[in-house]
Amino acid sequence: IPWKAGDIGHCISRRYINTRFDLDNLRFQCQECNRVLHGNYKVYYPKLEKELGQEKYQKMWQKARSGDKISTPELEILLEKYKNLLKTLKK
Repeated sequence: IPWKAGDIGHCISRRYINTRFDLDNLRFQCQECNRVLHGNYKVYYPKLEKELGQEKYQKMWQKARSGDKISTPELEILLEKYKNLLKTLKK
């Protein structure tokens, strides 16, 4: 799929702030799966669980459902981390 025809899909909905920016939760998807099929979860969930392994996959769900909130300093750290990752990818 050409990158312009795809989206970054979230396995666990973006409404769960604890996993919204977790790279384990994000995968490239075609726009039809992400937008029209609303993530195509019946395909997405099992594939991601297989890829991550059951333990890591379950921990991600626990993280999403925890009542903890990401603090502003934690978000700033994530932002800096992803800026640096982007710089590395652009090289």
